[in-house]
Amino acid sequence: MSFWKDVFAGPVFEVPVGQCAVEYRDGQVSRILQPGRHRVDDEQTRVLVDMRAKIITLAGQDITTAEAVTLRVSMALTVRVVDPVRYLESS
Repeated sequence: MSFWKDVFAGPVFEVPVGQCAVEYRDGQVSRILQPGRHRVDDEQTRVLVDMRAKIITLAGQDITTAEAVTLRVSMALTVRVVDPVRYLESS
């Protein structure tokens, strides 16, 4: 019985669905935690990154053509994080 207590002892960190966690030890990336429950050490720092796709809508802009016709242009972008380490280190 004490064997199982030792195996499952320690803090547990849960990463929500649609996110991942980047774990740092001494300022360096030690591992990337996927969604689910993970045993962790308290000395390490973890940063959650949202991996779900997001839609960004840019406001419409009026553009006048050479023929003096006014066009209204708007844009919608779909973005998502592919590499969480690169995302954290570049932002």
